[in-house]
Amino acid sequence: MRPTMVLTFNAHAIASSSPDKADEQLLRTMAVAGKKAYPKATLKKIVKAHANLNLKKNADVTIYLNYVLFMETLVKEAAIDSKLYGDKKLASRSVKKVTRDTLAKFKG
Repeated sequence: MRPTMVLTFNAHAIASSSPDKADEQLLRTMAVAGKKAYPKATLKKIVKAHANLNLKKNADVTIYLNYVLFMETLVKEAAIDSKLYGDKKLASRSVKKVTRDTLAKFKG
């Protein structure tokens, strides 16, 4: 069975904040020279397929930044949990253990 990635985002945070030039600037600074910051078309296709909605101009930027924040939080929480178990590396058991709590933090 292939592992699947679940794209989650905080709908409340997206609705309450409007992406502006600062978000775009952040993505530009994240991008490596000659590479895209993120797969914009792919992200739009995923959101449209699941929500059956069109996105406003910069909504995809906000969704992607929220996704990156979620992943950072997940890894940090899993690293803390791994250290509590005495592991030297990030263990899959730690990621699985903190996933539910991290998803709850990002729920809209």
